[in-house]
Amino acid sequence: MKEELADLCHKQWSGWMEYLFGKCVDYDPDKIQAEEGALIIPKWAVDRWKTQVETDYCDLSTAEMDSDRKEADKFIALINHGLRCNIEQGLNNLSSGQVDMVKLGIEQHGAIGHYGRSFIVTSILKEVTNPQERIT
Repeated sequence: MKEELADLCHKQWSGWMEYLFGKCVDYDPDKIQAEEGALIIPKWAVDRWKTQVETDYCDLSTAEMDSDRKEADKFIALINHGLRCNIEQGLNNLSSGQVDMVKLGIEQHGAIGHYGRSFIVTSILKEVTNPQERIT
């Protein structure tokens, strides 16, 4: 997931740079008067960024990929926070019997992997639809 997000970060940045370059004009002191607040992007930066814009993520240098990975980490942290909040909110809405099923699922299946989740979801659905047939 991190590599896919890093690829997305690179594409977003590349799109922004293409937009920015599209708003720039070539500097010609005979034709352009400096406006107050106008900035000129140094040639080294233009050359570097244009090359990066034209390069797919998978073809970037390790250092360039690491920069996009750092951006991906920010997305991952935000997604993880949102998932944790949703899980906590969901757990707060469970009945004590459903919480017991979650605990039982963890005890029987260890860390909540695929089988643990399936057990918990099946148990809660069974209790909700037919409380007399609880899975134990």
